[in-house]
Amino acid sequence: MTTHTFATRGWGKETISGFTPVSDKIDLSALNVADFATLSRYIFTDSLGNAVIKLGYGGSYEWITLEGVSASSLNASSFIFNGSSSDLTVNGTTIYDDVLFGGNGNDTLNGQSGGDTLNGGAGNDKLIGMGGDDTLVGGAGSDTFAYIGREFGRDTIKDFVPGTDKIDLSALNVADFATLSRYITTDSLGNAVIKLGFGGSYEWITLEGVSKASLGASSFIFNTNPAGLTVNGTTIYDDVLFGGNGNDTLNGQSGGDTLNGGAGNDKLIGMTGDDTLVGGAGSDTFAYTDREFGRDTIKDFAPGTDKIDLSLLNVADFTTLSRFITQDSLGNAVIKLGFGGSYEWITLEGVSKASLTSSSFIFNTNPANLTVNGTTIYDDVLFGGNGHDTLNGQSGDDTLSGGAGNDKLIGMTGNDMLIGGAGNDTFAFLAREFGRDTIADLKSGDKIDLSLLNVADFATLSRFITQDANGNAVIKLGFGGSYEWITLNGVSKAALNASHFIFNTNAAALTVNGTSIYDDVLFGGNGGDTLNGYSGDDNLNGGAGNDILYGMEGHDTLNGGSGNDRMQGGTGNDIYYVSAAGDQTIEAANEGTDTVRSYISWALGANIERLELLGTENLNANGNTLNNTIYGNAGNNTIDGGVGNDYMAGGAGNDRYVVSAVGDQVVELAGQGTDTVLAYVNLSLGANVERLEMRGTANLSGNGNSLANTLVGNSGNNVLRGGDGNDTVSGGAGNDTLVGGNGSDSLTGGAGADTFVFDARLGSTNIDRITDYVAADDTIRLDDSVFAGLSLGKLAASAFHVGTSAHDASDRIIYNKTTGDLWFDKDGLGGAAAVKFATLTPGLALSAGEFFIV
Repeated sequence: MTTHTFATRGWGKETISGFTPVSDKIDLSALNVADFATLSRYIFTDSLGNAVIKLGYGGSYEWITLEGVSASSLNASSFIFNGSSSDLTVNGTTIYDDVLFGGNGNDTLNGQSGGDTLNGGAGNDKLIGMGGDDTLVGGAGSDTFAYIGREFGRDTIKDFVPGTDKIDLSALNVADFATLSRYITTDSLGNAVIKLGFGGSYEWITLEGVSKASLGASSFIFNTNPAGLTVNGTTIYDDVLFGGNGNDTLNGQSGGDTLNGGAGNDKLIGMTGDDTLVGGAGSDTFAYTDREFGRDTIKDFAPGTDKIDLSLLNVADFTTLSRFITQDSLGNAVIKLGFGGSYEWITLEGVSKASLTSSSFIFNTNPANLTVNGTTIYDDVLFGGNGHDTLNGQSGDDTLSGGAGNDKLIGMTGNDMLIGGAGNDTFAFLAREFGRDTIADLKSGDKIDLSLLNVADFATLSRFITQDANGNAVIKLGFGGSYEWITLNGVSKAALNASHFIFNTNAAALTVNGTSIYDDVLFGGNGGDTLNGYSGDDNLNGGAGNDILYGMEGHDTLNGGSGNDRMQGGTGNDIYYVSAAGDQTIEAANEGTDTVRSYISWALGANIERLELLGTENLNANGNTLNNTIYGNAGNNTIDGGVGNDYMAGGAGNDRYVVSAVGDQVVELAGQGTDTVLAYVNLSLGANVERLEMRGTANLSGNGNSLANTLVGNSGNNVLRGGDGNDTVSGGAGNDTLVGGNGSDSLTGGAGADTFVFDARLGSTNIDRITDYVAADDTIRLDDSVFAGLSLGKLAASAFHVGTSAHDASDRIIYNKTTGDLWFDKDGLGGAAAVKFATLTPGLALSAGEFFIV
């Protein structure tokens, strides 16, 4: 019998020839190998069929090749093991992959660094893999696999027995199985895997042959220390941190960390990164420090018990915060905040938005006045506290929330959302820092400060206030190609007045220049200002004072405001607003089609084509020598186009038009008052105009329309036709011809030898009254197509009769001297009834010579 002895850590690759498994022995007792069950894990077969025992330590290896001996022929009798029951402590190296053995006692094996293999052997052993991907074999007995804080790898426990063996996680501060269970998964072979991590490393513990379901609290040793812990993560890695049973503080620092508070009233601070926060038992606080953002998930938030601390973000109250709480597709409440291009999204798993109240949060109750500035390039969310705070968003699409107090919010550039909160807040807009902003909660006591934009008064500003499809007032300003649109949520245009604004009340004279390429909106103040639009379609507003406005190139809008202003549009189709008699509008020839919009009576100056009256006052409008377009307002206007073929539309009110050119047009719509045309030329009334008066001394013709018109002649010989409707026609001086047309008309010849014409179909609704017929001077003409059977020319004496009816077969025109009625009887004493067609003054000495058939 031969014994081959291997001393502690005397390594190499050795070959034993002639080994007889039954009689020879290999002595491994000095290596602490306790039994064949442990050793068998390290016996292999080489390519020649030889058994090979592979051991290692400190970067060296002890490989024992048994020539001619198969692995299957070996058993415990071939070896001498360490049979000592002493408790051993065996330490590996700090840099190599070691194979360590315990004996038969209660041993402690510490692999240190490296991918070590630890074999506890018999006894209740403690195995500590430390860093590296370790393989742990407890062996017989109740063994403990201990994990020391933050020494991580991917370990495999080959023979874990739930209920007998234990995994000690107390040094990692794991407090209970409820916390740990979140980190236990199952691999593709059905093995339970515990996944932990810290500082960019991971501790994955695979339990071979053990299912997740078989594990419980009895398989682990937890941290039961009631002392409060402070556990900090790293600044660059994704960490998994655990609190114990006390009131712990966990700070993840940077990285996508997982924080587990465990039992106790814990404080969890995720800091930057997309963190997962588990408070555990107790009343826990999830704290967010100033501008340390990520997309966090709180897994077990309990409203009314746990709290989210937003005090360092200056969130003042739940009313403010509620605007930033939404709900995701799974029904989870999500708090969305942001700063400097980063976002703090806090998802509360299993918690609805409706279940949240102020009791779930810690707010900033500090009454100090804060100044909070955003970044110049990112979209920020800024909060004021309970004091009189100043929030400045700088550049970016920012959200500013003032909170309590009388706050000042300055959005600056970008499309900003401004929320004043409680108190009398001011929303300030600085000169030419533009975007499309929304004020979410403008209320009584709040003000919009436009003083730095030189807006002088509400009369000026009101021109730039519109209303969107939702009924919200929108203030639209612009400069240098950018626009400041301010939408006032929930506030109508009609609800605004001067009390909602701060204007520029400075009386100093300003010079305000636009750009040479953009469409600018310029404002003067309260002094005698000079505004230069330069190129672009500019909008110039002088405000108070005697201002000078130069539009220059482009289609400009010039509004002098109060005071006697001088406005010169320059080239382009310009618009002028005038409100003072001393205003001047100056245009040169061929500088576009220009418009004056006037709140006072106005006569167009040279080279201006259009005039529009504004407001509701009774104003006069006068054109010039051009072909003008003139619109009235809602008052009673007198519109005189002057020389040229003018288009005149008075609008509402009882308007008067002076027409002096055949090409003039008068336009009225139905229901726009009782309107009059004063005509110096022949004219037919257009639709919806009621009255026509001929002016001057020329012999003119005038025609009515389908309405009940009033037609009045001048001193010339007029031809006036009423047309349809019950008209009133008065010839005035001169030898006039009056034609009533359809309807029951009133005809007054006036002075001169007048002629009254009847050419409309006879009937009960077509009976005219001649109010002043003079038998010696006037004449009645009857149309032969209406008065059938009468010969052209003077009426035959036999065809005329004075009486109540015809007295022989030849009578046709019958005058009732008592009533003044005129009748036509087409067959005298025949069977046809006489038809009344006119009424004259009773008692006239009429004869057949008064009538002519035409």
